[in-house]
Amino acid sequence: SHARGEVNGRAWMAAKQDIVNHYAALEIEDENADEAVIKKAYRKLVLKWHPDKHPEGRAEAEEKIRLINAAYEVLSNPTKRATYDQQKRAVKRRRQGFGPPPAGGAPRMRIPKEFMMMPIGFPDKFVRYQGKRLAVHSRGDAPEVEFQTFFDDTKWSLWWLPEVNNMCRVRALGSKARGEKMGAAAGLCGGLNLSFYIDPMSPTDSEVGLEDARKGEKVDKVNFIAVTSPAYEGAFRFEAAYRKGYYLIFLPPTHLRVAPFGDDDDAGIADFALVDFGIMFRFIEMEEVLQPAVSAYKGWVSLADLRRDPNILLYFSNILQKPVWDNEDFITYFEGHWETWEYCKETQSVRLRPPEEKLAQLLTSARDVDTVSSIIAGAREELGRLPLPAAAKVLVVLATALTDSDSLDVSKTINRITAQKKILSNIASILSTAFDNGSSNLLLTDLLDVCDLTAAVGGVCPVADLLQIRQAAQVAAADIAFKQLATAKAKLSASILARVLRLPGASAMDVALASRC
Repeated sequence: SHARGEVNGRAWMAAKQDIVNHYAALEIEDENADEAVIKKAYRKLVLKWHPDKHPEGRAEAEEKIRLINAAYEVLSNPTKRATYDQQKRAVKRRRQGFGPPPAGGAPRMRIPKEFMMMPIGFPDKFVRYQGKRLAVHSRGDAPEVEFQTFFDDTKWSLWWLPEVNNMCRVRALGSKARGEKMGAAAGLCGGLNLSFYIDPMSPTDSEVGLEDARKGEKVDKVNFIAVTSPAYEGAFRFEAAYRKGYYLIFLPPTHLRVAPFGDDDDAGIADFALVDFGIMFRFIEMEEVLQPAVSAYKGWVSLADLRRDPNILLYFSNILQKPVWDNEDFITYFEGHWETWEYCKETQSVRLRPPEEKLAQLLTSARDVDTVSSIIAGAREELGRLPLPAAAKVLVVLATALTDSDSLDVSKTINRITAQKKILSNIASILSTAFDNGSSNLLLTDLLDVCDLTAAVGGVCPVADLLQIRQAAQVAAADIAFKQLATAKAKLSASILARVLRLPGASAMDVALASRC
């Protein structure tokens, strides 16, 4: 997702602050379209672009479905749609050469006491703090973080200062300054503030962090002027109080800086929508409701039971503010999110794919070594339970030699080596899971194939630590192969025996192997 965000960020800059068009993704021309029109469009496009219908163009279909799902997630949620539409209108006015209408009062009067910061043009991203580190994330950028935890880190407030009109400090609510027992709260002093440092002898730009500052302290590092955006309706800027022309800037995909900014600059985004934190819970995504609800049933759950689930009913009535979907709506949704869900037409029931199965689905869809490397590098404990066919594909892909262009790209090389180490480190667990779950189906030839593939990962001269991990994986695979041999009764062909004899530790099995010839 990081790479995709970087590409989207550059594209947005190139388009001079355009915004993703969710209506176009659903092929909807009327931006006042009602729920029925949006739902019908989504259903039609999921049926049209399901990757199973496009075996020759699966990558394109998967990207289409990703955009279609993202659009439907926003446009089917009234709060997300209103937030998106407001930003889209502001960006459209800006592109047409119109500024925002006159503001109804000073920033101090219009900024919520507790708010989330969303850079204009990125209506799914929020400024987050983690300890003293900052990032600008969408929910998709941090899928491992629970909803409440994610949004607790997006809560900000302004501590207004009397020295100059609209001078303030931007505080992370819930954060604790040194010696404080309670996290910062709106209207009370304390906590950590957005901070930066511009060298007066060599002024350029600055990273943005968090630090504590008592009254009158570090004013050149933590004091800002809140300014009504001259470019976008409903947005604000934060100018460094003692460094005129320097603003808080979002640099896609995830970074914040304080830097010089002019209206003709295309170096970043200085305009932020400040959304009342009181509506935070309305940004919860459908997946974050469906997954816990289905998981509670421990397997397959009927659509009838799903439609009666109290948490799902609450989500539809309070968040989406509409009746719960009918069966066809749920089926369309699950078909559109096939990587996460498996739907059974015969029983009209659904199950949540376990993480290792979802990982296998992603790997099956991957079309090149860089995509496979990224997926494996980002995998967690589910990698140790990856189904053997998917693991074999990974080994084949990661055993391919680096091209000259690949070797010049340091990030790709590092990503591939990281993926190689991770898959090899998990070979023992992958084979043990396959052996324990279905030893009768785990053929000796499959094990020998895995042994051969393992030996090829990293090439003839791998780096030292990769070689050590590879050797351990080869020994683990050989041990399981010997266990399989010990329980089998069939004679070994000469070709199979030759492969077995090449395994690490085969010399200690001479007597047992001789009896199998």
